[in-house]
This record gives sequence, structure tokens and C-alpha cells, in this order.
Amino acid sequence: MTRPGLLWRVYLFICLTSLALGAAVLVWQWQTVRDEAETELRYANELVAHTLDILMRKYEAMLGILGDRLLELDGLRGARVAQGLVDDLLARNPELAGFGLADTSGRLVLTSANIDRGRLPNLKQTPETTRSFAQALKSDHMVLGRNYYMPALDAWIAPLRMALRDEQGRVLAVMTTGLKLDSTAGLWAHGTLPEHLKVVVYREDMYRQFASHARPEHYAALFGRPVAEGQLSGFRERLREATGMSLDEFTASGRLVTVKSRNAEGEEHLTAVRFMPRYRYYILTAIPMNSLLSRFLPPAVWTVSLLLAFNLVLAMVFRASIRLQKEARFRLKHLATHDQLTGLPNRRCLVDGFADWRRQHGPCFTLLFIDLDNFKGINDLHGHSVGDSILKEVAQRLEQSFASALAIRQGGDEFIVLTEGMFGEELEAACRGFMLRLKAPIHHGELEFSIRASIGVAQAPADGSELDELLRKADMAMYEAKRLRCGVYAYASHLAERSERTAQIERELATALKRNQFHLVYQPQVDAQDGSILGIEALLRWHSPVLGNVAPDEFIGVAESMGIMRDLGRFVIDTAMQESRRICAMTERMRGKGPRLFGVSINASVSQLFDVEFVNRLVETEQGRACRDCHLIVEITESLFIEDVDVARVVLDELREAGMGVSLDDFGTGYSSLSLLSKLPLTEIKIDKSFVQDILSDSQDRQLIKSIISLGRGLGIPVLAEGVETAEQVDMLREFGCDRFQGYYFARPLPIDELCELIQSWPGQHPRLQSQGSG
Repeated sequence: MTRPGLLWRVYLFICLTSLALGAAVLVWQWQTVRDEAETELRYANELVAHTLDILMRKYEAMLGILGDRLLELDGLRGARVAQGLVDDLLARNPELAGFGLADTSGRLVLTSANIDRGRLPNLKQTPETTRSFAQALKSDHMVLGRNYYMPALDAWIAPLRMALRDEQGRVLAVMTTGLKLDSTAGLWAHGTLPEHLKVVVYREDMYRQFASHARPEHYAALFGRPVAEGQLSGFRERLREATGMSLDEFTASGRLVTVKSRNAEGEEHLTAVRFMPRYRYYILTAIPMNSLLSRFLPPAVWTVSLLLAFNLVLAMVFRASIRLQKEARFRLKHLATHDQLTGLPNRRCLVDGFADWRRQHGPCFTLLFIDLDNFKGINDLHGHSVGDSILKEVAQRLEQSFASALAIRQGGDEFIVLTEGMFGEELEAACRGFMLRLKAPIHHGELEFSIRASIGVAQAPADGSELDELLRKADMAMYEAKRLRCGVYAYASHLAERSERTAQIERELATALKRNQFHLVYQPQVDAQDGSILGIEALLRWHSPVLGNVAPDEFIGVAESMGIMRDLGRFVIDTAMQESRRICAMTERMRGKGPRLFGVSINASVSQLFDVEFVNRLVETEQGRACRDCHLIVEITESLFIEDVDVARVVLDELREAGMGVSLDDFGTGYSSLSLLSKLPLTEIKIDKSFVQDILSDSQDRQLIKSIISLGRGLGIPVLAEGVETAEQVDMLREFGCDRFQGYYFARPLPIDELCELIQSWPGQHPRLQSQGSG
């Protein structure tokens, strides 16, 4: 059996041999293409030179004959017959711009009728014509002048001048005409040449006389100045390399040579050059090297393709083995560094590649920490297949919104984005655009979801440069965005203090329930008409031996993130129902007029309402309550409808069927629409205390409260005002038709013992309300 090393050496030898052979074939093919191009250029140059020589001699004869005839007709004195002869000849030669007869001082004494005589130049004194006029005075044949713009004709022309002499050789006048640069006939016609060939005619003084590629808008740049010295120097060097002659030696030789040259734009051409001594101009025919490459490419591609195919066949076995190994390694690496569900890079990819990413994109960049709001509730309610479908769609929208950034799935419903060069308003606009795109409905079967997210922003180097530090600060900012419900929040130094406070709360909260540090307080809810207590709101309180009294606004969010809200919710339900039994015996007195149930309100967060176990606990408690005169009322906030309206409606219907009431808390601060409220099974609407506290001084708050009360009456839903603190607020709210009150004016939140004492001493009607009567 041949050893693998020997086979590899044989294969390598064959490869090198075939490459050498292929290189030789490519060189031969390129040389063939170049030889054909040189032949084509030489032929084209000969054709152009021959054609130009014939035409120039034609115009020379025309000027000589016409000039002699004009002198016979006394043209120097502007005879009318001479004028007619000039105009008639011009009409039969459309490629000519006009005719002129000048005296030896350069003054045009006779011109064709198409020339504006008020703008005639003096040919001897005008800079563009001085040299060619002087050459014409000295020359025995026609002189081709330098191109210039002639205002009298409003056109660019190539002047032809010829001296008219007497029998003694004295110059009597100079006959002149001009060839139109944009004419399609005569000297400048080049339609017989292929389009890929360029023809350029240079005067001896290196002014361009003609360029086949010129357009009217290019005339000033091409013909108004000579060839740049740098370009001319390069041509001289290449001419010497190709022929061994200087430019002057080449001009005197009359040879046709082929050299490489560069135009003003730096494009390389293969150029055939010759000098025409009679009229003193160079003729260049050129073909772009790119054109040669396009000719060379097809056979070269075939050669290379055959060469590659030959070597690929030989290498098939080796490459197959190597490819399989590489693919296996790539798959393993991809699985290790990418999220299998969304296809996005994962945290390991971020950690391993962060240093390289930072080196590539620089020290100034932004890290976004994105967390989907209340995604856990959707996952728990509809299952992981629905959650996975949503996560994949979210990942796609994330990549669409931050196309030039690095998007990463951190895990669960958390995503990270690394982006450079995006700060301030641009960053805020990008985040808002993502959240707007994210808000568009996501369909899964018959279900429809509208997802929202909270985004924390940390920026390097201001907030740090290490990944862990930036992640930590962006995470803090994200939780602040979630707390404030503002969508996007950039890290600020005060968040570190809050983070430390949150960490302390987390540590103490972990064992607070087991150590019986929680208790409930209750605030009475009063009927606006008869002043009786018609219910109480149960409020959770926490006193920590380490932290002291911790406000619900501080620890509820932490409890949500720690996943202990289910236990706290069970504590609130059980404690509220157990303690409320102590006041069941007093319900007759508290209910006032008419048979109505005494309500015990408890607050439920979005995650709790989407928690099947929590909802079942509520239903079981309501159905198994010992006191038939009391019933549970679940208070929800408007954020519930932001997460998933359809799911929220199903849950609320289930609670109502079990006999519970549903109160919409903090109404007016969220996003509820009137059409949505009319479809929900609400038994109460609570006006947020922020509106009530300014009702006496803020006309907008008064009008808003009036609208809410009117809305409640229209829907048949009682309206309760929170935060009532003064008698004046009570009077105004009663005037507006508010149904129920809750606030410090009647009672502060009280422990159960103090609540029972308050109820025992509560009059049949509250004194303040009693004085107002029942209406």
C-alpha cells in the first residue's frame, strides 16, 4: 500500500507541473491577444493617417482655390460677389464652421454670413490664433491651428489657415476656415472604426486636435490646455523603453510604434503612434488594457477551469476527507457559539470574541441589553412551542433593526446588541424603531401577540470598557427602563446605588417570607352616597430587621425577577381571606342600604395574572370562602392589556365566572382604549391619585376625572377615586358623580386589629358625607 506521504508528494508534483504548463499556456494566450491588438491598432492608425492626409490635402486645395478666386473678386474689399461665393461653398461643406479672409495684420475683412462680425477676433493678436497665424504666414502649405472656442460662431473649431501669395511669393492675405469639432462628417468622422478603439490627434505643441471620445462638455478640459507634463513625461519614458528613441528622434523617424501609455485619468492603454510631418501632428490609436483583458479572459477562464478540474479530480479523495473534518469542526463550533433556536450568536460567542470585536471596531461603542416584557407569562400560558416561535420572530426583527450590529441571544428572553458609531439621537431612534417593529403583531396559528421590550444602554468607554462591567450596567439600565416603563434607559451613576440597594433587597427577600416579615394592611373604601364602608383594599407590607420598612415599589419588582411572586401572591390571598373573616360579622352594618357584598381587593401583577397556578388559587379561594357576604376583587393595571389583550380577556372572564370582581387600577395613566374597556368584564374603575390630588387647581385633571366618571356611568361600571385627602376634594368628586372614595381623608391603611376598631366605631354614615345628604 502506498504511503499517504508518497501519494501526497506525487500529487504535489503533478499539481506543480500542471500549474507550470497552465502558466505557459496563459502567457501564450496573452501574447496572442496582444499581438492581435497591435495589428488592429497599426491597421487603424494607417487608416486614420491616410484618411486625414487625403482630407487635409482636400481642404488645402479648397482654401488655395477659394482664396485666389476671392482675391480676383476683390474680396479684400468685401465685394458682394465674393461674399456670395463664400456662403455658397460653406453650404456645400457642412463640416466647416465658416470661412474668413484676413489681411496680413490678422484682421478678418471677409467672412461667411454665419459669423457674427461684431465679435470677430484679430487672428494675429488673439492668444488662441497668434501662433497658427504666424505659422501660416511662413508656410507654403496649409497650417492646422490649435482648437479654440470662437465666440463669433459660438462653437469650438479646429482652424485651417493658408497664406495667399503673389508671383513673387509675397503674402497678400490669409485664407482661414474652421472644422466643427462636433461635426459628424469630414475630418472628424470616425464611425468606420470599432467603438473600443480611441483615436487622438495631437499637435506638435502637445495640444489635442481631436479625441474620438470627447463630448461637447469636455472640450474646454481636453482642448483648452496641453497635455500635462507628468503624463507627457510618462509617455517619453515608455517610448524610450519600447524603441530606444527620444520623442524628437521618434518625430524625425516617421515610424509607427506601439507602446503602453496612460491617459489623464490614469487608465492604461496599448497605443499605436505616428507623426505626420506635413501638417505636424501625431496620430494615436489606442485600446484600453481592460479591453485586452476581456479578450484574454474567456480562453484564460477555460484554461484555468480545465487546470482546476484536472487538479480537483486528483484531490477529490484528499479534499473529501479534509472537508468532512472541517465541517464537523465547524458544526461543533457553531453549536457551541450560536443559539440553536434563533441562529444568533450566544453568550459564549460574545465572551470569546469580544476582544477581537473591540479591536476591530474601536474603543467607542454601545451595548444594548434587551429583555422582553412579561414573556414568561406567555410561555407559561401557551407553552414553549409558542414561546419559541415568538423568540425566533423577535430575533429576526432584531437583526433587521440593527443590521450592521452584532446581535446576540443571551438566553431566555434576553438579547444583547453591540454596535459602533451609534450614540445620542441616532441610538434612541434605532431603539424606538426596533420597539415599533417589535410591536407589530406576531401570529402563531389563531393566536396573535404584540411583544414589548425594555432596553438598557451602556456606552464605552464612558461606562467602562470590559464586557462584564458593560453587561452589568446595561442590565441595571434595563431594569430601570422596565421599572419606569419607558422602553429605553441609558445607564447613569445613580443606578449603581440602586443596584446595591436591589442586591440587599434580594438577599433579605429570599428568606423574608419564611421569617414572617410580611404583613397586610387594609384601607377602607367608602360609598360616596351613604358613607358606609363597602370594602377594603389589602396592601402588602414588609418590615426587614436589616433594611427597615421597604416600600412595595422597591421589593415587588425584585420579587418578580426572583420568581417568588407566586409565593407572595399565595400569602396575600390566604392572609386577606383569613383576616377578613374577623369582620364578616360586621358586614350588615358596613353594607349600609341594600344587599351588597363586602369587597376584599387584592393587587395582581401581569405575571401573576398570566400564571395558571395563581389564577387557580384565586378561583379556589373565592369558591371556598367561609364568609358568603365577602368576595374577592382583583385589581389589575392597564399594563396587562399591553402584553396580550386576548389572553387577559380570557383570564378576566374566568375570574368573573368564579364570582370575583375585577377593578381597573390607576386608570388614566396607561394605554386603555374606550372600545377595549367596553369589552372587558370590569366591576370597577379606579381613578389614579395623581389626578385627584390636583383636582382643585388643575382644570385638565378636573376635566379628565369628569370624563372618566361619565365613561363609567355610560358603561355601567362604578368609579372609585383614590388618594382623597381633603373635604374639598370629596365635595367636588361627589358633584361630578363619583361612586366611591378611598384615601387618608377617611382612613390610612391599617393593620387588621386597628381596622376592626375603626369599623366598630364607624358611624352609619360618615359625618362629612352625612352633612351633604344622600344626593
